[in-house]
Amino acid sequence: MGMKNNKEFELVHRLKRADEFEGGGKMLHAIQLYQAITRDFPDDNTAWFKLVEIYEKMDKIEAALGIVTDLYEQKTADIDVQLYAGHFYFKHQRWEDSIEALADVTIEIEPIASFMKGLAYYHTGFYQESADHLVNFVSVEKTSSFIGDSYLYIAKCYFELKQPHIAIPYMEKAEKLIPTNPEVYFYQAAYFLSIGMYAHASERISTSIALGADDKKIFEKAVEIYEKNGETAKLEEICKKYIENNEPSAIIYTFYGKTLLNKNRYSEAEDYITLALKLDPKNKKAKDVLDELIERRDNDLVKNV
Repeated sequence: MGMKNNKEFELVHRLKRADEFEGGGKMLHAIQLYQAITRDFPDDNTAWFKLVEIYEKMDKIEAALGIVTDLYEQKTADIDVQLYAGHFYFKHQRWEDSIEALADVTIEIEPIASFMKGLAYYHTGFYQESADHLVNFVSVEKTSSFIGDSYLYIAKCYFELKQPHIAIPYMEKAEKLIPTNPEVYFYQAAYFLSIGMYAHASERISTSIALGADDKKIFEKAVEIYEKNGETAKLEEICKKYIENNEPSAIIYTFYGKTLLNKNRYSEAEDYITLALKLDPKNKKAKDVLDELIERRDNDLVKNV
């Protein structure tokens, strides 16, 4: 057996032993052995990757990050390392680092890199770059489970770029592939609201909420739509639902305060409008509702004199 084969045998044996330690819950032993392997076999990436995975399992993300960063700096030209680092950064929402690591991983080398770059660019506000990468991804990948999300994000990009005529066809494709995703219907609702189709907007936003949406922006859009569409009962119901279970929202408090004002429940209305203005002192709608409340309450006092 030649020297090369001996080294390969030793590497396989030591990796197997480290894996056994890991499988048996002896994490420190596994870490020590993997670290030794990285020193003795610097050209092999397996032990490096296993160290990262162990630290992630132990919820020691900073330690895992340190290894990924060191490895990437040492092997910047290694495509496997680029892809691994890019995916690690992507998982942990380090968007700019992910973009940098994946810069040389073309769609021909690994299509999923284009998906990750697309989402990373979206989260850093580079919407055209995001859309371009995702369009490339769906043009190559026809069976990936990420196609639906790709269509969704392409549509979101073009909404952000104020090009709804491009966004809508992609959102329709997303709806077919991920019909239970609340965001699909949220963006459709926002579009219908923007062009004055309030009934369509109401139907879409109601679907989004029925699918279990819990994002504040969806509820805030819902109250705006229900008011525009004259659905006061739905508006009150959705405000109550949100207030009971979610984080504070100046918009929700404002709309609920207005609903209470319309029922002449002045004291309760004032409480919610006050909360809204504490959260957002520049909230014009809340100021207008408060002015209306004071005027109506004063008028009622005059009438009762």
